[in-house]
Amino acid sequence: MDALVFATCDVTPEHWAEFAQANRVPDRPPDEPPIVPYILVPSRSPTDLENRTEHIDQTVKTDLASATWSEIKGLFIELASPNLKNVNKAFFLVLDNQSLEDHKAVVMEIGSEWRRADGEEYWPLPNDDMTGVQKFTVWTRHRVPYQKVWDVTTAIMGLAPEIDTYVEEVKKEVAPETS
Repeated sequence: MDALVFATCDVTPEHWAEFAQANRVPDRPPDEPPIVPYILVPSRSPTDLENRTEHIDQTVKTDLASATWSEIKGLFIELASPNLKNVNKAFFLVLDNQSLEDHKAVVMEIGSEWRRADGEEYWPLPNDDMTGVQKFTVWTRHRVPYQKVWDVTTAIMGLAPEIDTYVEEVKKEVAPETS
């Protein structure tokens, strides 16, 4: 699965090359080409979400520079719809102005939790009576050095031990009703 990388700053070929080099799929056979499982998203209306951004030839200008976290989260939910089978729906990344300086990417993880009316966490099973149980969307923001993005994202996917070293913020929002 590929991850969406929202650019809230202009991204130069050198900046993308540094990010992509640090985040290739590791342990590939030497005779096979590297895999860069990321799709750069510099606008609210991206034209290609099917192909990985292996490299860029010129600076990619962003129109997301003034986007709020709410707008980016909403754009992710919209773009990572069930129709887009190649995109990971558990997290996305952001390259921002700070990334240019500290060589760290923001990894935004989306999850869920359920709580009873008394605030106690609840783990529902199929066919459970959900009366008095509220679902929350949990957003966890990590700021991760480029060299550790692969480790953190594979942990989010459950393919590696959990890494919480880079957690910056956890926000819980009442989950939208689904039909």
